Amino acid sequence: MTPPPRADAKVAIIATTDFHSALHRAPDLLATLHRARPTSLIVDSGDFFEGPYYPVTRGAVEGRILTELYDVIAPGNHGWSHYTGYTGHLRDLTVCANVIDRSTGTSFFRPLHLAEISGRTVAVTAVIGPNAFASIAPDLRVGQRVTDPALALHQLYDQHHQDVDAWVLLSHQGYRLDQDLAGRCPFLNLVFSGHCHSADTGPEDVGTTKLLKASEFGRGVATARPHPNGWTAAVEPTTSLPLPAELDWVTEAIGKAKTSLDEVVGQPSNHWKNRAFSPEELLCHVAARLRRQTGLGVILNTSAITPRRLGNVLTRRELIELVPYDNRLLSTSASATARNHSGSALITSGDLLVIDFPKHRVQLLTTDYLAQRYGAARLHTTSLSQIVLQELIAGQRQ
Repeated sequence: MTPPPRADAKVAIIATTDFHSALHRAPDLLATLHRARPTSLIVDSGDFFEGPYYPVTRGAVEGRILTELYDVIAPGNHGWSHYTGYTGHLRDLTVCANVIDRSTGTSFFRPLHLAEISGRTVAVTAVIGPNAFASIAPDLRVGQRVTDPALALHQLYDQHHQDVDAWVLLSHQGYRLDQDLAGRCPFLNLVFSGHCHSADTGPEDVGTTKLLKASEFGRGVATARPHPNGWTAAVEPTTSLPLPAELDWVTEAIGKAKTSLDEVVGQPSNHWKNRAFSPEELLCHVAARLRRQTGLGVILNTSAITPRRLGNVLTRRELIELVPYDNRLLSTSASATARNHSGSALITSGDLLVIDFPKHRVQLLTTDYLAQRYGAARLHTTSLSQIVLQELIAGQRQ
């Protein structure tokens, strides 16, 4: 007869993904996790940082949530520097099998976490997709490279399969890519997907692998429990529960963040207030402003702006919603691709908006999102949101 589980034994895995600093939803999510934590392994598939509250928290609140409530986390392309810090408990929580330290040729993160769940030794590992890794600003991933996720997982399996009863993957590359990855790595029992923000959530069976994804922005969790012939899995919304007293600090932190977000940062000029405008229109003015200030060519991505109608005053929250990713501006050398756009004051091509890039220019300003296309880069003195704010509150149309 199988003995009953210990009172502190883990009998389930609960996963979140792509929280993106959505602290307004944190109370319900954290209450759900806190209630389950005594008997569940709490994991996250990446991108816990960078979202509506991040510009005022700078990740401090999000990092404390992870260190107090989570057992294992995967790194995401958003908030990369929080995962890669060489000191602190957050780095200790992070696992990833396919990011390599260039100087040593070894895994940059610890590749594996072993846990006991219902009497089984479960290996929990993670991967980040090459495309997700490439979207990290080059200066934040200096000395690191990414390898093929399936190859990294097979190497890990070959090293540890004799000591492991089940394999669980936290993936930050996207649901459709994870379908393919599960087929290439049939030894995986569970894949908790992340990164893609798609409508696909599962759970679904890919061969013998169970694939599922929690709802983003703290709206829900993905849960899996072992049974004699495999795993049962479900995707569930969070439930409205009171926060326990030991998490009162979260409520206080959210209140302070909301106060900061409601601060007025300026008054939009007549040109911008009380009317609709496109990302291209605003970025055209912003890029021209940068061109005048620096004398450099400018290439920006239109996806950096989410347009909204502005009123008579502009709050920090509205500025964040307008420039949701607050891309850093980087100075970089002009590649052949950039020089192909030379000679025009304005060119739009897909996601690119190019301002005044004459042939003789060898330096350009661009966002960290685009900098990967142009090679080595160094940080500019201001962020995109600061330049946007300058443009919006300018006394007259430039």
